[in-house]
Amino acid sequence: MSNVIGFKPSPLSPFLGKWVLDPLSVSRDKVVKRTLGQDGLKKLWACGSMEERAQCLAAEPELAKRYESVVRFGRESHLVVTLQTIAWNYSQSGYLQAETTVCPVIKVTVEGRKAIVHTIDSRPERRGQPVGYVFRLNRQWLLVSEQYKGLRAQHFPRSPIFRYYASN
Repeated sequence: MSNVIGFKPSPLSPFLGKWVLDPLSVSRDKVVKRTLGQDGLKKLWACGSMEERAQCLAAEPELAKRYESVVRFGRESHLVVTLQTIAWNYSQSGYLQAETTVCPVIKVTVEGRKAIVHTIDSRPERRGQPVGYVFRLNRQWLLVSEQYKGLRAQHFPRSPIFRYYASN
């Protein structure tokens, strides 16, 4: 008989760490599709990791040139996930100021392959409102979307899905 108590790992464990926002994840249906072309976007979106994307871009210099303009246009952003908080950090870009949003992790539930992180919104326009973020892994990508609640769920279309890759 052992006196050691074993605890299950947190459902948040696979998502812990620093994740960088995929430049294709932002405005992909507008700006990115116009810059890369529909076929270019489809080819780069299908890559399973940033390493695979780098290989694809190395093989096609013209697509790499268009991709660079997409990267320069965007604003660097990353997500830091801990057992206690989730934090979004946005760098300064053009007229946009650097910004950080930190939300406490209240509870984590699991639905199939998804982990739903329940938290309280800390943004000034929605301060104190409950919110849920859906986390899911797809190959080497972390997919994050907001799970709308209450009236927002009734009146808004589905949340966009943002894609992140692990920071080295």
